[in-house]
Parts: sequence; C-alpha cells; structure tokens
Amino acid sequence: PAEQCTLRQLSEMYQNLFVGLGVPVDVVKRYAKRQLSLSGRKHAHLMGVCDPTGKLPEGTIFVTGYTRTDNDQRIHMSDCYRQLFVTRSPCLDPTDGKIVPLVQHKPSSMTDTEWQWLRDK
Repeated sequence: PAEQCTLRQLSEMYQNLFVGLGVPVDVVKRYAKRQLSLSGRKHAHLMGVCDPTGKLPEGTIFVTGYTRTDNDQRIHMSDCYRQLFVTRSPCLDPTDGKIVPLVQHKPSSMTDTEWQWLRDK
C-alpha cells in the first residue's frame, strides 16, 4: 500500500491510557492486534481546530469526512457516531482522555449555509 496507508501498531502510550481508564488489559491487547487490519481499525489520529463558525455547542466536537459502515457503505462521520473518545498527544494522565459528544444535527443558531460548509470540509 501507499505510504499514507501503512497501518501502525497502536502505541503503548494509548494502550496504557485505555488501561488507566479501566479498560481490561486483555481487551486492549486484543484491539491492538485486531486494528492492524483496516477492517479491525476503529480509531484515527485527527488534528483539531476551534469552531470557525462559533456556533457549535460548548463541550462538543464536529468531525468532517466519511467512514464506512459494517456493510461497506460510505457515511458521513456525523451520521455515524454520537460520541468519540478524544485525548491530547502525548497523553500523560488518564484525565487527558475523555468521551465527547459529536454534533450530529445543525445547531439552531447555525445557518443552513454554515452547516453545509462544515459538512463539506
């Protein structure tokens, strides 16, 4: 595969974070092994920016782009997930990770144009 498609091992830092948050060690190890194939991968590294519209509810995130369902249909991230686990990197403490709600519907304060602009990025 192309360089950008090369799957890397789930780092020890993230494995330790999951264990520190209470995920059983055997579950973390199974996932670390399973995620080495695209079909077993359920995580991604994302870079974030502040909300350019200033209209997303505080304490939420919006993720652009698409993912695939179990039956291989392409679906927008906001139509697929209700919440995501996010952490800083490097993560130094279990409190560096948290589960954050994903904005799935256009906030009432946002125009249709702004919402479409976010979804098209």
